[in-house]
Amino acid sequence: MATLKIVTLGQTRVTLGGVEVVWHAASARDLLFYLLSFPDGRSQRDLALALWPDEDNENAASSNRFRVALHRLRAALGNTETVVKEYERYRLSHEVLATSDVFAMQAALHDAHLAFTASHPDTQTSRAALQRAVDLYGGEYLPDVRTDWASAARGEYKASYVHANLELSRLHC
Repeated sequence: MATLKIVTLGQTRVTLGGVEVVWHAASARDLLFYLLSFPDGRSQRDLALALWPDEDNENAASSNRFRVALHRLRAALGNTETVVKEYERYRLSHEVLATSDVFAMQAALHDAHLAFTASHPDTQTSRAALQRAVDLYGGEYLPDVRTDWASAARGEYKASYVHANLELSRLHC
């Protein structure tokens, strides 16, 4: 797979091989960002309710709309393995998640937590990981997506950023 890069903090940009991904349907782009906001995945019903709240999501047309959006997302990213289905839940593959800035920020926060809570806390490693997390935060999450699910994720990521800054300040003191 060509190099995928997903930027969601401060701007919204998806590139594949250094070229901006062309979204032939907004539903494919929305599906990517929704699944990115819920890395553990969601059921098809939950996806449909979140992405198309004004439609009857209990019929064949809704199921078809989801399948088409899923196909278009996989085609835009150039790989059928970008979205996986496990236990009736759809989620982005680990390889896709790992290309996003929000994933990198969360990984840095996790590293900081592990370093600080180890049996022998390593404040230098924790400080470096917190600094990486703060540096990765380029602004609010998905700034041009105005939906309830994006707003909820936006609040969580901003709180993580604020917490990282507070912890970093505490460690400097």
